[in-house]
Amino acid sequence: MKKKLYLFFSYDVANVGGVQLYMRAKALWLIERGWKVIIIHCIGGKILIMDYEQLNRLFLPEIFFPAYFYWNKKRESILSRILKFIEGNYSKIIVESHSYGLATWGEIIAQRNGAKHFVYIIDENPEVDALDQKYLEFKYNRGEVAGIVGEIIPKLLNNPGFVLSKGNCKLGAYHCDDCILDAPFTPFFKNDGYNIGLIGRLEKEYMKGTPGEIITFLRQHEDVLFNVVYVGGEREGDSIKGKLQEAYAGTKNVDVYFTGFMFPIAKDLVHSFDVCISGAGAAWALTKDGLTTIVVDPRDCLSSGVLGVTTKSVLFCEGEKKPISYWLNEVYTAKEKYLPQIERAYKGYEDHFAMIENGSKVKEYNTDYLNSKGVYLIFQKFVCSVFFPSFVMKMLHLKAKWH
Repeated sequence: MKKKLYLFFSYDVANVGGVQLYMRAKALWLIERGWKVIIIHCIGGKILIMDYEQLNRLFLPEIFFPAYFYWNKKRESILSRILKFIEGNYSKIIVESHSYGLATWGEIIAQRNGAKHFVYIIDENPEVDALDQKYLEFKYNRGEVAGIVGEIIPKLLNNPGFVLSKGNCKLGAYHCDDCILDAPFTPFFKNDGYNIGLIGRLEKEYMKGTPGEIITFLRQHEDVLFNVVYVGGEREGDSIKGKLQEAYAGTKNVDVYFTGFMFPIAKDLVHSFDVCISGAGAAWALTKDGLTTIVVDPRDCLSSGVLGVTTKSVLFCEGEKKPISYWLNEVYTAKEKYLPQIERAYKGYEDHFAMIENGSKVKEYNTDYLNSKGVYLIFQKFVCSVFFPSFVMKMLHLKAKWH
């Protein structure tokens, strides 16, 4: 019996973050149902989620840049490596790409294999140019694009005269049923106190953009000792950690801790927190475990409150937003009022497949972006095609620091 192939084009399987957890969970779900799963990714690093060691993966840094950044000969060389890695006799192929840039590769591979290509924008705050929008309009009209939250697709396709006839195209990145477990944990607090936990990669806006508000709250309660715990690391180095440590240096009633990346997250650790600050999938995981979790809008680091109590949004907050210090005070003075109403967010990936299967039944592809012209693109093609990998690897190194 022929296998079915599900092919991911994604950025990163290293470290621990929402994308890594989502892709891991979906891959295992697919394998249980008879699919072969292959992941093509472009950013390296230390793998902390051990399931990835068992999955079929191809590390291909070149796909970090869109396919039209390369001259034909170089692009065909990259494509041949992908095609050779995935070759097989499959009854069905589905390609899932996690950004517009990655989708430029996914569309070509799908076209050459007669596959369905689904673009799933997982970036929390993506930006595209006019060329990107035309391609995404094509995918939208075919029912082959969705965002991790409802605001993403309307924002990307906010063009005069274009009508969002199919709605916002939101799909949740379910992944959190098993990321908070009874894992070994040794308590490390030096002093008893009120515990604030922040969960996520340190590059996240709510991790690096909220210390000022947290400190404002701490100074309003100078007679109380606080422990602030950052559960998560950064892709490379400790520059963000260093800046966070500096931010808290002048505040006397707080001890600050950094656990680094942790998977699974120890249940005993998170349940020692009196309140959590998080976003996206991590916020759902904490809420589902009964933890009071303040969610933060990455656009301005304000919040509409506690997930499952005052808001249902895990990312772009709706309604009136207030500073984090306000919500920390609210929870501090009346925590029982902000205990979450727990709902099981995970319900499988049937919604994903329903959207994919309900899309256009006619196989059609759009690679017009390969014909784009301009001085800027000539320069990009020269750089990527001639100087890769040395120059591009330096660019990837810088990119990892920026995110």
